[in-house]
Order: sequence, then structure tokens, then C-alpha cells
Amino acid sequence: MSLESIDQGAVHGIHNTVFFSWLTPVMVVFFYLGSRYVVAAGTLLACAFLAVRGRRRSALLLLITVAVAFGLGYAVQLVVARPLFNPSSNWAPVPQHDWKSFPSLNALTSTALFGSLALLLTRHRLYAGGRRWLLVAGFLPPFLTGVACLYAGHNYPSDVVGGWLAGTALAQTCAWADEVTATAASPA
Repeated sequence: MSLESIDQGAVHGIHNTVFFSWLTPVMVVFFYLGSRYVVAAGTLLACAFLAVRGRRRSALLLLITVAVAFGLGYAVQLVVARPLFNPSSNWAPVPQHDWKSFPSLNALTSTALFGSLALLLTRHRLYAGGRRWLLVAGFLPPFLTGVACLYAGHNYPSDVVGGWLAGTALAQTCAWADEVTATAASPA
């Protein structure tokens, strides 16, 4: 069984069983939460927040991480060149903007942004419960964005999973780099 047949089967199951009229506007909101414009604006706001709080190094790392996420996503789309998924010509809650499907840029960039921000902010939390909720708040929006991409018919399941995995790897790398540079910058 090929990945293509698994994707087709999953998409068929999603599009034939999960549609509710009340759910479509909710999914459109989560879809746009991962759009390139929202992610770019969110990145700039988060970087400004971190810089105002005296964490300029973290702000720079977050900016670099999201920029790398965009570059990685577009480069992989160019190399893989997987055509866009089109569930039906008569149903499209969100117009197609991307030119290729793998990886899901919405899932990749939103995971890089929200995941990195959550990991950067949890480093200075002393209370374990607060860290847990911050991580949930950081990784729930990208998860819902990926689900919305599937619901809207923009991506195959493997596109979304690939975006989540790459975004999570970038977020972990950002948190690691922040910790390493903080340790190196602290006086001995």
C-alpha cells in the first residue's frame, strides 16, 4: 500500500463523514491562523513582546526559526512538487493559495511560530503546571490549523504531518539554541 493510497483513503473518509455546516466557519478561522500573513504578523508581534521583556536573543532566534520554516517549506515544495489536492470543484471554503502541497506551509510555519514561542516562554517558568499549560497553548493552534487544512481540502494528511514534524523540529532547535546561547553568555 502506497502513501498516496493511504492519503486518498483518509481524505475520502474525512470529506464524506466530517462535514457539518457549523464547523466550516470554525475551520476557516483555524485555517487562516496558519496563513503566511498571520504567521508573519504573529512572529513580529511575538518578537516585539520578547524584546520588550528583555529577551532580544530569544526574539532573534524566533525570527530566524520562522524565516527558516518559510524557506524550508518553499524549498521542499519546489523539490517534491506534489500537486495540490482538490476535493471537489463545487466545494471550497478557502481559495487555494499555495502552488504545491507537500509540506503544508500552514502546519509547518504555525508549528514553528507557536511551538518555538511556547518553548521559549516555558524556559523561565518555575511552576510545572504553568509550563504544561503554556505548551498546550503553544502546540494546540498548529494542531487545529493542520486539521483545518485537511477539512478545507488543501492538503493530504501526509502533507500536514510532514509540516507538523518539520515545525516541531525547528521549534526544538530554537529552544535548544536559546538555552545554549544563554549558557554561553552567562558569566562563569
